[in-house]
Amino acid sequence: MHRLLFRHFNTMSSPWKEAATLVLAAKAPNASRQGTLIPFDYKLLMLKRSSRSGFMPSANVFPGGVLDPADESSEWVKLFESAGVGVEELKKFSDIPGPRPAAFRTRPRQKVSGSEVALPREVAFRICAIRETYEESGILLGRRFIRQSHGQKSEVTNSGKFYNNSGLKIADHCDLEWSVLDQWQSKVDSNANNFLAMCKEFSIVPDVWALREWFNWLTPTAGVKPGKGADHKLAPRRYDALFFLCCIDDLLDVSHCQREMVKAEWVSPVDALLDHRAHLIYLPPPQVFTCSGLCNHPSIEHLQRFSVTREQNGMERWLPVLVPCRDGVAELWPGDDRYPAEPDLYGVSDSETDSVVTLKEFREGCASLNRLELNSPQDSKIVSNVASYGHLGLYQGELRTPLLNKL
Repeated sequence: MHRLLFRHFNTMSSPWKEAATLVLAAKAPNASRQGTLIPFDYKLLMLKRSSRSGFMPSANVFPGGVLDPADESSEWVKLFESAGVGVEELKKFSDIPGPRPAAFRTRPRQKVSGSEVALPREVAFRICAIRETYEESGILLGRRFIRQSHGQKSEVTNSGKFYNNSGLKIADHCDLEWSVLDQWQSKVDSNANNFLAMCKEFSIVPDVWALREWFNWLTPTAGVKPGKGADHKLAPRRYDALFFLCCIDDLLDVSHCQREMVKAEWVSPVDALLDHRAHLIYLPPPQVFTCSGLCNHPSIEHLQRFSVTREQNGMERWLPVLVPCRDGVAELWPGDDRYPAEPDLYGVSDSETDSVVTLKEFREGCASLNRLELNSPQDSKIVSNVASYGHLGLYQGELRTPLLNKL
C-alpha cells in the first residue's frame, strides 16, 4: 500500500531538548501472534535505532525527534490559512480543561514580528511529530487542500473514506509518486525547513487533527548510579518528549531512514513486550510503559474513542526518579509513595541513596506503587496500582498462555 497517507479535511537555555513522539497504531486484524492472551486488531510502528546513535542506541522506539525552529515558523499559520483554517481554529488545541505540559507554555524560539501570528505550540509539537515520522519512516500524515482563486475560500478536500468513529477522512489515492516521496524524505531529513517547503509545493497541511495527546516524558537525570548487579545505562542527553497517539486504517509500507534507523516494523503492543522480555529487542522504559498501557485497549476502534475522551484529562511533564537498590534500580513515577515531593528536575542535588535494600524490600510499606523495577535494561517489571490523567493503568498480567511461558 502506498506510504502517503492523506486525511481530508525560546527562552533561557534548558538542560534538555524539547521533542515530540508519535505512537502510530494501524488496523491489522489478528495482529497478535499465536499463543498470546491479548488479541489485538492493530499494530504499532516501531523503529530500531542505529547502534551508533548517541541516544538509546539499538533501542526499538516510536518515531519522533527534537522540535526544530522550523516546526514553530509563523509560515505554517499562513499555510493553514491558505487551506481555509484560521489561527482561531488552531488555538482550539489549547482548549483542554486538564493539566497542560510545561512545554506548551514555553515561548517559541521563532521570533514573530510585525503582522505575523505565532503558531500555537500545541500545533508546533504536532507538526514536529508528523515531520519526524515522515523523516524516519516515509509515512506522511497530511491533508490536501484545493487552492481557490482570489476572493474564494480555500478548503481541504472532502473525498475519501471515513475512519471508524473518528469523523476524519483518508484519501484513497493521491498524485504524488513514490520517487517524489523518497526525494522529499531525504530533503526533509537533511533540513527541517524543507518540510514546510514540500507542504507548500503540494498544497498539504500536516494532519494535526489526527494526533491525540497521550503522555509527556522527561528523561531522568544522570545523578543516580545503578546498584550492584544492575546494568541500567543513562543517556547523557535529556529530552522533554510529548507523546501523541494516532490511529489509522491500514498498515502502510515503510521506508526507514538509513541514517538513524536500521529497521522498521509493525508489531502489536503485546508482541513488542514479549520480544523485549525475550531479549530479542530492547524497549526503553517509555515504550514499555506505553505498550503496557495499550494492553488495556486491544481494539483500535475502542482505542480511537478512548484517546479522544482521555485527551480532555490533559497531561503534565513526568520525571522518572531512579533509586539504586542492591539488586537493581527502581524507576519511580509520580503517584508512587516513595516518589519525592520535590524531585530534582535538573540533577543538581548532591544527595545519593545508599543501596541498602533490595527492590522487593524497597516496595514494602507502600500503599501506592507506580514504578518500573530493573535488574537490567531488559529484565524489568512494572509494579503499579496508580492510574494518571485518565489512563486505565498499566497491564501487569500474563501476556501468553502458561504452556508457552514455560518454553
